Amino acid sequence: MKKWEVARYMIDAKKSVDSIMFININHSELQHIDLRKKINDLRDDFYIKCAIVIDKTFTNRKERSNLKNKDEILEKIFKERDKNSAHKDEDYIPKEYSSMSDIIADMQNEVIQVRKICANNLPDVLSLDFVPYDRELFRSIHRITKKEEDAIVEKKIAINQLIFKDEIDFDNEATGSNFMKIFSDTEDLKLIDENVKSDYVVIFENGLTLYEGIQNRQDSCIKLNVLHNTDIWVTINKKNLDEIMELKEIGFLNEFDAPDFDLFLDGNYEEKMDEIICSFMKRKNPRRGLAL
Repeated sequence: MKKWEVARYMIDAKKSVDSIMFININHSELQHIDLRKKINDLRDDFYIKCAIVIDKTFTNRKERSNLKNKDEILEKIFKERDKNSAHKDEDYIPKEYSSMSDIIADMQNEVIQVRKICANNLPDVLSLDFVPYDRELFRSIHRITKKEEDAIVEKKIAINQLIFKDEIDFDNEATGSNFMKIFSDTEDLKLIDENVKSDYVVIFENGLTLYEGIQNRQDSCIKLNVLHNTDIWVTINKKNLDEIMELKEIGFLNEFDAPDFDLFLDGNYEEKMDEIICSFMKRKNPRRGLAL
């Protein structure tokens, strides 16, 4: 298995942590879901995916056994996989946690250790960018139907067209003129003949939120690299992310990380914008006054 194929399972494990981080922040709004089962399912998938990465890196059983004996984290990963996630052994006793934050901290340390131990069989550029997000649970909280999602995406596209109209050709006639097959899963690679790989494309999607966009783009990078033996990757710009989160906190950006659509339709738009700007500047410079 090639490095980027292995990377897919590394990022899948990371996204299980992302989902539990999202649950930890939004658990009060997710009471309609069996959160215990959801978290257990995410943890099962996490340990299975981590074990896949280790198995594909250290293919010799004796070598894996020696690693487990030397590394407590790897020993725990295989214990969770073999005695709980995959088999549900009767003698399995789970570790007790006092909080969801403790679960998250453990899982983050574990996946980081796997990334370190298996570095020789993973792409050098691969990063573990933890973000508190779960695309399905986000849609559940906000009760977003497919029709509503399409409308939100259209509004975001309209904003992008307005902002980036001089940089992007949105009316390129060549776009979509040729029928192409979509490469949607790295595990489909074994079904595609080498001679027809050029007939396939990988779709890069923004998603409904900034965090979803990060997850989507990283997934798409992996698929593209697997399909065409490239080596591209995207990661978080921490400074820009912090600024966007600040704009979200003061109300300029809505829950979809876009300018509040309703704000622009309000008759008191300029007054509200002044309030938002003042609030933002006070947060940036709390000791200084702001003269308008």
